[in-house]
Amino acid sequence: MSAAHHVGAGGVGELTLLEPLVLSEDVPLRLQVRVGPASGTDDRTVEIHSRAEDAPEHAPWRLHASGHLLATAPEAQATELAQWPVPGTERVELDGFYDAFRARGLEYGPAFQGLTELWRKGSTAYGLIRLP
Repeated sequence: MSAAHHVGAGGVGELTLLEPLVLSEDVPLRLQVRVGPASGTDDRTVEIHSRAEDAPEHAPWRLHASGHLLATAPEAQATELAQWPVPGTERVELDGFYDAFRARGLEYGPAFQGLTELWRKGSTAYGLIRLP
């Protein structure tokens, strides 16, 4: 949201987590948020990268998340989220949710298992997350 605000975008349209950003007291990190130029629709790409603070200048950055910023604020979405669950959604059963990811080789630690409710409307999913 800070990057969107900085470039005058309306908000984050989508953000996909590609690799968790692991923070450690022992290894300080440099973070980099890259925002691309406005496209024909005025949306912009956004990427979040990191690398160790003491890494050589030519060392590659690790890509953690990518997505796009919206040119204008998603007013309809804010209205949709005014009521929970969102009207017209169907509840998704969460029994075995994280086990299914683990079976595919994606293991989420306890800090990333806060999903308590998941609702779906077409191809859009709405989740309620409670952090420990």
